[in-house]
Amino acid sequence: MTARTQSVRIGLLILNGFVAISAIAGAIWVVPTMPLEWLKYGPFTDWTIPAIALGFVGVVAAATFVLVLLRPWAGALASIVAGVAMVVFELVEISVVGWTLTDPTLEGFQKSLQLVYLVVGSAQALFGWALWSATRRSAPPIPYLHPAAV
Repeated sequence: MTARTQSVRIGLLILNGFVAISAIAGAIWVVPTMPLEWLKYGPFTDWTIPAIALGFVGVVAAATFVLVLLRPWAGALASIVAGVAMVVFELVEISVVGWTLTDPTLEGFQKSLQLVYLVVGSAQALFGWALWSATRRSAPPIPYLHPAAV
């Protein structure tokens, strides 16, 4: 593996580890305690479904972390999926609670969390693509569905 590929792999480990820890922790301890008034738009009456969805994003990132360690080519593909999952989660959140950067009732880091996670999810997907481009030749061949027919 080249130094560049190794750097991308380390970057993916950091990103996926950060998302795994923060998303799972957020799903358990943060989202369920958020005020119900924040559910301005959308189908949710409480925070149960959003907490489960965030937990799922965290579990995907945790599994991706392990894949990046053990099978970089598979971890690369999983990172693309994990990054897109994070971006989709944030876009749904923005559609339900609104864009927090413009919310005058919020302050500090909490105000910028949506933007931070949109950037992190995009970086996961882009770094995943970069690692896939560098490691795809090490991926095992996809077997034919019916080898006898060949």
